[in-house]
Amino acid sequence: MIKTIYFAPTAYFGDVRAFQLDEKLTRLCHDQGLIVVKKPAEAQLIIAYGATLAPNADFAGKQVYLADEETAFNDPKAMLENALKHHKPYADFV
Repeated sequence: MIKTIYFAPTAYFGDVRAFQLDEKLTRLCHDQGLIVVKKPAEAQLIIAYGATLAPNADFAGKQVYLADEETAFNDPKAMLENALKHHKPYADFV
């Protein structure tokens, strides 16, 4: 069962929207008993934004979910639920 989540930074959003999304998702995670961590090494699940995932050695051995940026911002609850159900091993992306 996933308990720790890392949200990979994204250049898609400006600083304000990125902060707002981070706040929304952190609250949602807290409400569901999940812990948001600041380093990928501490996470069981990494949520990254976009359609593809660039190689990243820090993600090796982790579960990953690629989230659509607009869906994440407009419906973070649905995005988080999907991430918890439909994540895949990082190895599937490389």
